Amino acid sequence: MKKNWVTVSLISFSILGAGGLTVADHYASADGENQSSTSSSSNININAVPASVDTVSASVSQAGAAVKNPGSAQIYNINLTNNNPYGAIIPKGTVIKITFNSPAGTDLSKELSFSGLNAAGALANNYSANFSGNTLTITTTADQYPSSQNLQAIFNLSDPGWNWDNSNNEETPNNFNITANAEFIYQGNSLTSNFNASNLNFAIAPTPKATAEKLNTDNPTPGYQQGLRILGFQP
Repeated sequence: MKKNWVTVSLISFSILGAGGLTVADHYASADGENQSSTSSSSNININAVPASVDTVSASVSQAGAAVKNPGSAQIYNINLTNNNPYGAIIPKGTVIKITFNSPAGTDLSKELSFSGLNAAGALANNYSANFSGNTLTITTTADQYPSSQNLQAIFNLSDPGWNWDNSNNEETPNNFNITANAEFIYQGNSLTSNFNASNLNFAIAPTPKATAEKLNTDNPTPGYQQGLRILGFQP
């Protein structure tokens, strides 16, 4: 009698701790009279596998009012979330960029200085930051397992000068408007889905001329004039 062989392959999955996944392959064969079965299993560690795009998200938003005074801080709240259900990672090297543009398209090193990143506890070691050419580049320096991480990028603001635009508005100088846009770069691709970055623009309100001159008088540069005032002489 001719024997008819039937082979059945069953694959089952189970989740391990720390993001591991076990794949067990079970095979069974039968010939109508004799039955035998074999099974084999192997562990596949997916810890080093990047999370799929649909399980990753990021956001950038500014804190506080959109118009700020010189000497205050411009703060951006940044979130990076990994929702992968299997323990896959957001790999180190993931980038978030914030790029600024001045009213005249010039360098902002006078008005905007990067103070640093603020993150809770050990998270501060998971990011590096570089501010150059009006662009802040934040790079992850460690793999991120499923979690939501928050940090802040902080900038110090300086006075652009009451007549920065040559409008001669001594009492009510025009605001120094700075536009900003952000980019989320994941696995070498700029993502627009699952990335929220809106209302990032802000402005610095210049100090009026009279107030600025008074500040300079109250806090003079050390030298001959200041020395005369200290001694009680008025030049």
